Amino acid sequence: MSDLLVIEFPSEAKAEGVRETLLAMQKKYLIGLLFMMPLAGATLGAASGALGGKLADLGINDDFMRQAARTLQSGNAALFLLIRKMTTDKMLAALRGVGGTVMRSSFDETKEEALREALADVRAASVGAAG
Repeated sequence: MSDLLVIEFPSEAKAEGVRETLLAMQKKYLIGLLFMMPLAGATLGAASGALGGKLADLGINDDFMRQAARTLQSGNAALFLLIRKMTTDKMLAALRGVGGTVMRSSFDETKEEALREALADVRAASVGAAG
C-alpha cells in the first residue's frame, strides 16, 4: 500500500529543492518514492490538469487533487509525494527544518506528527546551516 503526502512550501524553489533532495535519496534506495511533482500556486490552473492526469494514472482520486489545489495559498507551492515504502528516520532527517506545512497525508497519526515536527524544527536547520 502507498501513502500520499502533500506538503506546502512558501515558494516553488523551496519545493523543488526538497524534491531534489528526496530524488537523490531515492536513487540511493533510501525511500521508495513513485511520484513527486511540485505545483506552484501561481501556475495552479495550467499545472493542475497535467498533474491531475498523472495522479489519476497512479490511482489518486481527482477530488483529492482538486481539494488540495483549492487550499494552496497563492505564490506557494505544493510537493505531492506518493510513497510506496520509505525509511522513516532517513526521510525525517532529510526534511528536518526545511519548513513547509503538511496539507494532506495518509500517514498514521504518529508518523504524521513526526513529519510535522521535522518540517518545523527550525533549531536543527539553523544549527545545520551554522555548522
